[in-house]
Amino acid sequence: MSETMKPGLGAGRTRRPTKSPESMDIWPARTAEVVAAVAGAAYGVWAAAVHNTGAITFVVVALGVVSGVVLAVLIVLLHRAGPSLSAGPRAALWAGLAGAAVAFLRSLAPSGAGVAFCFLLGLIVASGTFVAAYYRYYTSRG
Repeated sequence: MSETMKPGLGAGRTRRPTKSPESMDIWPARTAEVVAAVAGAAYGVWAAAVHNTGAITFVVVALGVVSGVVLAVLIVLLHRAGPSLSAGPRAALWAGLAGAAVAFLRSLAPSGAGVAFCFLLGLIVASGTFVAAYYRYYTSRG
């Protein structure tokens, strides 16, 4: 019997293939790298702008470049390692990255926010990111 004529499927109906963990990703590998590069560039510019207290100096430019490159590399690494992890650890890694990124940006502000406030803000962002990422990864399993 052909695939379309198996019992229980009805005439003209086929079975849907199951999803592999790699196919559950939102973006293909190249698109994820482009998104990571754009996010890293935006983050680096934002970090340099927040830390800038006047004239543009080598330190401000270096801070922006290094922080943007680090964020982009971490995004690519998490995207590549993600399919081999279950929903909980995968969501925890994304939450940790988001919380640390926001806390770092807040700590650069010249307003003098304390370490405790930056930590609390990062924890709030990480908590929300964990809930959203866990829901997304848990409900989209094949």
